Amino acid sequence: EAPPGDTPVSRVSVTLELDYARVVADRARFDAAFTSDVASSLGVEHAAVRVVSVGAGSTVVLFEVVGEADAGRRLREAFSTAALAEQINGGVPVGSSAIAILDAAVRGGDATAAA
Repeated sequence: EAPPGDTPVSRVSVTLELDYARVVADRARFDAAFTSDVASSLGVEHAAVRVVSVGAGSTVVLFEVVGEADAGRRLREAFSTAALAEQINGGVPVGSSAIAILDAAVRGGDATAAA
C-alpha cells in the first residue's frame, strides 16, 4: 500500500561487511532481520522499512524508509563505525563500511534531493 502523497520517504544504500552468498541463500530471513534492525535503530514501525534490492560488493542493500525524510543521516550518525545489522549474523554485529543517502522525497510531490 502506497503512503499518502505528503509522506516523506528516504532512500538509502548501506554496504555491509557480510558474505553476499550467505545473504542470497536466505534472502527472506535477511530482509526480515535487516528491516527489523533498521526499524529498531530509527524507532519506526517495521512496515516503514522496505528492502528494495540487495547486491554484491560485500553486501549492498538499497532500502526505503517511509515516514522518515532523513533516515540516511540518522543512520550515519548512529552507525558511522558501529554495527548495523545484528540479527542476520546470529547476534554478532555486522560492520557497515558505507551508508549513502540516495534521495529524500515526498511521495506524490516532486521534491528530491541527492547526496
